[in-house]
Amino acid sequence: MQKHKQEFEMIRIVLLLVAAYLPLNYCKIEIEMQRFEQLGATSLIDATNLRIRKYNRTSPVLNGTILIHKDLNNFYEGSMKVFYSRLGNNQFNEYPLKWSPKPFCHMLNDSYRDLQHIFLNHSNFPQVSDEGLCPFPQGTYWFNNAMFPTEFIPQIVQNGYWRMSIMVNDDVHLNLYTYVKNTLT
Repeated sequence: MQKHKQEFEMIRIVLLLVAAYLPLNYCKIEIEMQRFEQLGATSLIDATNLRIRKYNRTSPVLNGTILIHKDLNNFYEGSMKVFYSRLGNNQFNEYPLKWSPKPFCHMLNDSYRDLQHIFLNHSNFPQVSDEGLCPFPQGTYWFNNAMFPTEFIPQIVQNGYWRMSIMVNDDVHLNLYTYVKNTLT
């Protein structure tokens, strides 16, 4: 009887290791952008011309323009919150992944610098050099066939629907929402 318990325990440990190892090495994350919307005034940033469209049958991409009406310096703060809905029924719960409010120049030279490669071939967003960038210059910025990159998303992220809320705080509160569906295949 003791031998069977030990064998069962060994099998259980092996199965747990396999279950933990397989998703991390043999599964692929698929991200499907669903929509982009702006809530709030357009006096600082106007992203109402951004749209998600199908590039081909399976690849949604971001296209359109953003108008930034003022230089974004440290007077402005940017932050991001992430929300999750398992069923996609618009009942999103806040997820503990976020960027706390940070002055814009600090965000540019820190967080944005790590992600700027995403926009390199699909946008005319400025690139942050070693010397830094401040302020983020006003102007018209475009996106052309920009896909949501999956390489920086951990494979332990749950399947379901996600909403990323990018907020810019000044005298007018502005929310930019991106809705995506995550699938582990």
